[in-house]
Order: sequence, then structure tokens, then C-alpha cells
Amino acid sequence: MFSCAADRHLTRCKAVVILTVATIALLIPFVNKAFNIDDPLFLWIAQQIHSHPFDPYGFKVNWYDSEASMDRIMQNPPLASYYMALIARMFGWGEVVMHVSFLLVAILVVVGTYFVADRVCKNPLWAGVITLTMPVFLISSTTVMCDIMMLALWVWAVEFWLKGMQRGGYASYILSSLLMAACVLTKYYGISLILLLSAYTVIKKRGLGLWAAYFLLPIASLLIYQHRTVQLYGHNLLLDSCRYATIAFNINNMITNGFNGLCFTGGCLFGLAFFLPFLWSRKALAMNAILYAAFLLLFYFVKQEPFFLYGNFSLTYLQKAQYVLFVMMGIHVVLLAVAGVRERIDPESILLFLWICGAIVFSSFINWTINGRSILPALPAVAIMAVRRIEMRAFSLRRRRFLCVAVIPAALLSLLVTYADFRFAQSAREAASRISEKYGGTSANVYFQGHWGFQYYMQLKGYKPVDRRRRDLKVGYLVVVPENNDCMFFSRYEKIELQETLDFAVCKWVSTMNHAAAAGFYANLGGPLPFSIGPVHRENYYIVKITDITQ
Repeated sequence: MFSCAADRHLTRCKAVVILTVATIALLIPFVNKAFNIDDPLFLWIAQQIHSHPFDPYGFKVNWYDSEASMDRIMQNPPLASYYMALIARMFGWGEVVMHVSFLLVAILVVVGTYFVADRVCKNPLWAGVITLTMPVFLISSTTVMCDIMMLALWVWAVEFWLKGMQRGGYASYILSSLLMAACVLTKYYGISLILLLSAYTVIKKRGLGLWAAYFLLPIASLLIYQHRTVQLYGHNLLLDSCRYATIAFNINNMITNGFNGLCFTGGCLFGLAFFLPFLWSRKALAMNAILYAAFLLLFYFVKQEPFFLYGNFSLTYLQKAQYVLFVMMGIHVVLLAVAGVRERIDPESILLFLWICGAIVFSSFINWTINGRSILPALPAVAIMAVRRIEMRAFSLRRRRFLCVAVIPAALLSLLVTYADFRFAQSAREAASRISEKYGGTSANVYFQGHWGFQYYMQLKGYKPVDRRRRDLKVGYLVVVPENNDCMFFSRYEKIELQETLDFAVCKWVSTMNHAAAAGFYANLGGPLPFSIGPVHRENYYIVKITDITQ
């Protein structure tokens, strides 16, 4: 008995070491990544916390087209920024420091997935490996937004809840409850974890019980947070976030959102494609290949394309091929969840099914945009469900070794996509540095448009974003306009003249956020593909001069 326990402990220790080393190895090349997309929002809040710890949103920022209070802009609770403020107090605000701190969080996700899988399948190490080698995980782990931190708290809350269910005892339930509270205060989507574990426990226990009291802590934490923020800012941040999330909801777009949601699911989890021979029969895979070929031929010969497939975007044939491929991969993910419940009817299968489908439905039909970050919460459950199905198909040990062969291309593809996102982020930092070198002496007369990481680095150099309401531009002023960014505009009052164009290198054949490439990993407003493989142009920044302003 003691020998078995010792062997199990040794196996777990080895698995933790393997997954930790592998996570570090895949993410360490990106620790100098420039801050990108919404990273600056979390950084600015962390800097505010550093000086005003009880007023995280008490400042203004121009994030869209004019200055507004941060409590009106940020749609997430501030716990991730509190973590960043703590790290910065000890080590500073540099990119390497912040990315290393979130690399530690990414390790917790992978290891946490292993421990959850260890309770519901026989080969939990593979669940950790599959999680690690998905594009959505590596990209999200190279940001300093709240998503990867929320997922780490999520999986460990599930782990301790399952531990409490299997072994009993108050400590595990209390710790899970604390983690749920932290999860909710990191990202509002964490509220669904309370619903998920409640549904699972009702099914497992076949009714309500005293266990329901453990959910009072995360609920109370959210209510206290809401009460405090209403006192500080005069409005309900949670309700505002809900309204913001559903701002683009339109019943007429349901079909389009469904297809695009499947596309993002399949693309963000595309590393799973290399494991398909272990998940489905040869007959099923052959049918899949025939359907894929049929769809490609249909796109090639039919001139009038179905409007509902990818919205208002005009895709090249290569992009259409990727779209169909990702949609079919998304269907595989949904079928994997359905097959897991149909073939093994137990509370754990239902837990994983609800976990996966909840994230896909939220991302596709509820959130303000479809993006990789909202698909991310489904990843651990998809990985665990995949391992359970592989085990159920009872492969021989010799054939299971071929799983190692599937890991290599999955990891390489994810690294390539992550590198493309890395280069996209770097180009904004390089642009700010080049502009500062050329126009540093006249920064008072140089403004810029666009936001994301470009805004962060331009403001560090002393430049200001154009404010539509203030109309602070004058004749002779220069404005930097990035080609691939958000919220670019000129009003009818300004006349402009192009002075020069600066261009910066990115990954030539893969893009994660580029309208021309139909790639919109961070928001499908940029494109219906989470990432796109094909020719990618250099990032252009236009320097224009205000030649006249009409009143």
C-alpha cells in the first residue's frame, strides 16, 4: 500500500517536472515580447494600483477616439493587475519581468490540467502536453492580460473541488472556494465556473446539500467588489460589462457567428488535428477528407458565395481553404465533447461537456466579439476529453507511442503562430522607436492614431493620441497613422498630406491580427480566421501632415 502511494507520488513529481520544463522551453523565447493589444490597459491599471491601491480605475485614458475614465473602458476586474503591481514593486515594469511572471502562471495552467486529468483518466500527462501545444495557449501565455491567470485559477479550483468530492474534508472545498473567488475577480467569465461546478455537484450528489454553502464565498466576493466599485465610480461595472459583451448580439447574425465560432474553435485548437488518427476511425477520417474536398470544389466553382459563412470579408481561395479546415476542426471538437458524454455517461463526462460547450457558446453567441481568448477556457477540458477518448479506443502501448510523433508538428505549428504574433507586437515597439528617433525633437507637434501596444510605446516616448472631441490638431502638425490598428479616423475638418511611409518586418507567411490577411485572433472584427497562413505584408505607418483645418 505504501509502495503504491510512493510510486504514485514519484510519477506525479516526474510529470510536474516534465510539464514545467516543457512549458518554460516553449515560452522562454518570447519573454521579451512587446506589450500588445490590450496589455497596456492592464499595465496602466497596475501602475495606478501601485500608487492608489484602493482605486484601480481612478484615471483617464484615450483608448478609443477620446479620453474617458478607465472604469468605462476596462471590462474586467483588476486582480491580474494587482498581481502585476506586486511583481513590479519587486522587479520593475519591464517586458521580460512581466512575461516571466505570466510564464509562471502558464505553468500552473499546464500542471493544473494534469492534476484534474489525473482524477478522470489514466494518462494525465498527455492532457498537459496537449494543452501546452495548442496555438491558443502559447499565444495567450505571451500576453499580460487576465485570460491565462483566470484559467490557472479555474483549473485549480476544479482540481480542489474534485478532490473534496472524492476524499471529503473541508480544506479542499474551502481552497476551491477561495480560488473561485479569485477567478471571478480576475475575469467576469469566472462566474460560469460557479454554475459549472454547481451543475456537476448536483448531478454527482443527486441533489442539493450543504456543499452549496461553499459557493457563498465567491458570490459574496463579487457582491462586495460590486458594492465598492459602485461607491467609487457611480455605476455597476459588472452590468456594464454584460451590456458591453452583448453589444454586437443580433439574431440575424446567429448563423454567421456559429460558423465563425467553429472556425475560431478549430483554429485555436488546431494542434489537435495531429491527434485525429487516435480519436476517430479511418472511415470517419476518410469521410472528413471527402467533405473537405467537396467544400473546396464548391467554393471554387460557385461564384455567389453564401453570405453567412464569414460575414462581410472577401477571402482569397487560400483563406477560404483555411476557413473550411478550421470549421471542420471546430466540428471535431464539438463531436469530441458529444462522444465523450454519449460513450461514457458519468458526472465527469458531463462536467467536461458543459465546460467545453459553455466556452464555445459564450464566445460564438454572447461575447461582443469572437476571439481566441474566449475559446481559451475550453482548452483543458478538450485536452482531457481527447485523452479519455484515446484511452477508450484501447490502442496498444506500441501504437500509443506514436502520440509523440503527433506532438512535434502540433508544437511546431503553435510555435510558428506564436512567433507571428510576437513579430506583430515587436513591429509596434520598433515603430515607436523609429518615430522617436526621427521626430523626437518636435514631439509636441507630433500626434498619433491607433491604440494597442503602439499607443503604450508612443506615450512612453512622450507622444499623445489624437482626441476627436478636443480637436487639438493644428496646421503643420504631424500625425502617425498605423495601417493595421484600431480606431483610426480623421474628421471632415482636417485636410492631410502624406509625408512618408515607414514599414516594419513581421512574419512573412503567418498572421494573427491583420485585416488584409483575414486574421483576427484578438477580435474577429479583424477577420474570420484566428490566424492566417499566406503572404503577409510589412506593417506600414503613415506620417501625414495637417495642411488645413476648416471650421
